[in-house]
Amino acid sequence: MADSPLLTLPAELRNLIYEYVTCSDSTVTMKVNPGGHIIQPHVALTNHEVRSEFLPLFSALILERADAVSAVIVNHNFGPLIDILQSPTIRARAE
Repeated sequence: MADSPLLTLPAELRNLIYEYVTCSDSTVTMKVNPGGHIIQPHVALTNHEVRSEFLPLFSALILERADAVSAVIVNHNFGPLIDILQSPTIRARAE
């Protein structure tokens, strides 16, 4: 799907679009499935090229831009969220 209109835009504009669909008011929303994996935003499922561009930016947005992270807890299982929040990368940002 290299003919995607999204991929014809300049990279800087695509990054702004990725940021727009990921963040709202400095809050990044992420969902964790019952298996403990982050459910990627739908834009990451567009195609392989978009995914390879988007996922590093998504990670950076979580770590650098978000003033808040909104998480959806499934079946009252807080374990996956706790694991993510205790990751060395997240803890380093909090210090």
